[in-house]
Amino acid sequence: MDVAINIFVAPSQCWSCGADTSIITNLMMDLAGEETAFCVGDLTDYPELAEEIATQIPPELGVGATKMRPSATMGRAYMSNGCAPCDAIFGMHYEIHARYDERHALTILPSAAAGWADLVEALNASDDGHLI
Repeated sequence: MDVAINIFVAPSQCWSCGADTSIITNLMMDLAGEETAFCVGDLTDYPELAEEIATQIPPELGVGATKMRPSATMGRAYMSNGCAPCDAIFGMHYEIHARYDERHALTILPSAAAGWADLVEALNASDDGHLI
């Protein structure tokens, strides 16, 4: 099965250090012709998929690290965006509001579709199309 991930980013100003940074606002997966939208937080239980995305984002996009971070708002750790200069968490609240300024940044072609098919299955089985 062929899989492609379209990555959308938006500029943001860090709430912690005030620096300009970029965050991933939306991901659109095309798996064998079926499109599925998801966000960084949906990758919480799929760290290997998050890593596959993170390693293919070029530095010139100015996107901070995507990794597990504790969230006081959520009361637990989850996969999130971070500020490129200071690594402060940009949680789901920031992603939602930043979507007004998002743009398609790149398309990646992951090496294997197996884990991505599992993610699509979990997203489709969820109540609201998200896993977090």
